Amino acid sequence: MWIDVLLRKRNAQVSTVAVIDSEDPKRLNQLLTALEAANYKVLIWSVRGLFNVKDGKRGSEVNSDFGSMALEEALRYVDRLFRSSEGVAFVVIPAGRSETLSAFLREWALDYEIYERDSLVVVFGNKHLVSEEALKNAISIDVPTSTADERRKLAESVAADLGVHLDDHAVDMGAGLTLHEFESALLESASLQGKITADHVAAVKVDIVRRTGILEIEQPEFGFERIGGYWRIKEFLKLNVVKVFEEAEKAAKLGLRAPRGYFSSVQEVLERLSLLELWRRSSDCPSFD
Repeated sequence: MWIDVLLRKRNAQVSTVAVIDSEDPKRLNQLLTALEAANYKVLIWSVRGLFNVKDGKRGSEVNSDFGSMALEEALRYVDRLFRSSEGVAFVVIPAGRSETLSAFLREWALDYEIYERDSLVVVFGNKHLVSEEALKNAISIDVPTSTADERRKLAESVAADLGVHLDDHAVDMGAGLTLHEFESALLESASLQGKITADHVAAVKVDIVRRTGILEIEQPEFGFERIGGYWRIKEFLKLNVVKVFEEAEKAAKLGLRAPRGYFSSVQEVLERLSLLELWRRSSDCPSFD
């Protein structure tokens, strides 16, 4: 698990600073719980202020004489704590790019006293909010958005708690969603439809893609059957793209993958696009003759 990698690298003295490239609240909860289990005294800062962590959640707030601590004040407070205590884990959720934060991270990453006291600093959020200089000396952890195993356990738990039917394909359709996004899709589907369906999870993914502006999406009113001709193209896409996605596990065992240019994280979006419009817009359609 990604948290085990983080703790092993810290114990190996790779760095006292780590950057977790994730904004998933469920991943944050996993991190806080794991740090507590590793016997760290955990503090967390966000725009709400500086808090002690208890049972994987924000506990009592650490206030200054003027109330909630702003980032720079919290950084200086924790820096003093690093000099007087051992086993401190400080988690920062940056609200934006901060040169002050990056300066502290550069300093802490090379601070032998923090190494000796077995303390740790973790930035949780978009890694681009940290300067390249600070990243150079930090432990960089790639966190999966969600694994099939995690999604299945979460889906089964939600379905059992709410007493609703679970469409097994909903788990596969959730690929590419964070755990928080997937859980929201499950709860929304159960609330609106009385069951958890793959179609609803797919619709949530399409909505997320549309809102983030990654792709421009058109919802077609028809499929392959309404498109005349193009039979070579349709056959190619069915065999080399759609089939690979529909039977992903079997394809993976056989070492098969979709051609470059198709992304499994938006597979349902591609399937919903009008094939005719897709090829009309292409300026370099390959020849199938």
